[in-house]
Amino acid sequence: MDLEIKRQIMEVPDLRHRVRQLRWFKTSFRQHARLIAQHHGLTVTIDDTRLTEAFLNWAERFAQDRGYARLDGRDFATFMAGLLLRELLATHPLSAQAIPGDASPALRNDVDWTLVHEWPEGFIVTNYCLCVLAAVLEQDGTPLTLPALASDLRTWWSYRENVGRDPSRAIGFLDLFTGAEPNWYMPDSVASRAAVKRALAAKLVPLAEAQPQLP
Repeated sequence: MDLEIKRQIMEVPDLRHRVRQLRWFKTSFRQHARLIAQHHGLTVTIDDTRLTEAFLNWAERFAQDRGYARLDGRDFATFMAGLLLRELLATHPLSAQAIPGDASPALRNDVDWTLVHEWPEGFIVTNYCLCVLAAVLEQDGTPLTLPALASDLRTWWSYRENVGRDPSRAIGFLDLFTGAEPNWYMPDSVASRAAVKRALAAKLVPLAEAQPQLP
């Protein structure tokens, strides 16, 4: 999956904080959707009320869980990107349709073209969340490289089917797309994430070792 649009997002200073601002989120999301639509021959419509709802739901969870960022900043950013994706898929703020015949033969052979036209709404919101995450991590000095399955059509079929039944499954798929370890049983629980458990265990082990040993 192409994340080239992240370059424009990276120009925003202090992105970790800007992404929490409703105005910036709505503006960047609209720009992102428009760029993908232009490149892939789509028309898009965005419902402002639903887009606002998605952000506010996400912001509420961010406020609840932000303490976990101290344990593993990269994993927390990935989890938050997954939560945002869940809210966007649950509220359906965007609809997209292909423009008939609006593509060159070379573009039709592009890998992303197939993903986009199989599920345009899903592609746009997923690509947005991945681009924002990639830009945040790159600003942090830990660049994101997507595995090959992020562009695998069969994986996307499974992704679409699963989130159609439960939008929270999107969190696990975003983990999968970024090379993180998905939690399929409780995907929306930050405390249940493998990285969080490892971080907590690492903090507890030195304390246990420091205790005096009984004879």
